[in-house]
Amino acid sequence: MTMSGLDHLAISRILGSTFQTYSHSGFGGFSAVNAVGEMLATRPKPPARLNPEPSRDAKIVEAFKKSHKGFALDRVLADPELARHFVEYAQKLGVDAPPGSIFRRLLRIRKAGELKVATTAEDKRDISAFLIPAELAFAQLTYRYEASYDDLLADPEIGGAFDALAFKIGRLGSVVDYRLAALHLRKNVRARRGNEGNELADIGVGELTKKWRPVGAFAKLVLDDVPSSEGIFALSEPNRYLYLTRHLNMREGVHRFQDPALLTALSNRFWTPSPENISVQLIRRQEVSSRTLRLLELKALDVYRPIFNLLPVAA
Repeated sequence: MTMSGLDHLAISRILGSTFQTYSHSGFGGFSAVNAVGEMLATRPKPPARLNPEPSRDAKIVEAFKKSHKGFALDRVLADPELARHFVEYAQKLGVDAPPGSIFRRLLRIRKAGELKVATTAEDKRDISAFLIPAELAFAQLTYRYEASYDDLLADPEIGGAFDALAFKIGRLGSVVDYRLAALHLRKNVRARRGNEGNELADIGVGELTKKWRPVGAFAKLVLDDVPSSEGIFALSEPNRYLYLTRHLNMREGVHRFQDPALLTALSNRFWTPSPENISVQLIRRQEVSSRTLRLLELKALDVYRPIFNLLPVAA
């Protein structure tokens, strides 16, 4: 299909684009300068970035000390109520900036090693039930916004989009559950640790391929054929992988994808999941060591790059 055959208006709408009023273009080369200037003036603008300023930074840190209730920074920003209290304190102290800018400045203060605030509280909730929905939602945000976890915490638009999509997929729990699950995935499950990069280089693609055990087409799947033990399960189409993960109970993990609401939440006008075209395969924990299982998961993510997974990053 040629570019002239594409429906650019339909594509723009699918991607969530909006339209701005635009004056009539004149004729000739000089009119193009005005047209470009008008378009640039109406493009979306990111929140204003707060540059380092000792007095203001001190107020932001002081606001965090008064509002964090002993929790670490990520836990505070993952909780809309705690985040709101923090911003209110900062603004009362004289920080004149929108919430997103204040959040990002606090994150940069931490990265600079200047957030000297003791952590005395720990959130010990069980987030295992929220890991799959959080990953599916967060992976989609990385396509739409090229979002990082800091964006999820600091940008109200990105955070709100994640919250809505994660709950649509998972249908249980709270905003904090899903945001903490996303944090755990990014910093622990999907982050390489220590010498894992070198260990992964020693695993060949052929070795990985031999470990997979096919279960069959998703549409004809008999759930009892999936072991209720630990392992890695993967969903794939003929030409690409959709999702894979290590799970303590593979049967339970695969069963989540049998929920029509979950697949509906993943679909869009570019792609509609067809159970007939999706196959399931797995690697059993009984056949490899726990350490090897983790490396095989990371290797599979590197090799197959499933579209609904967060890809491994250096710790």
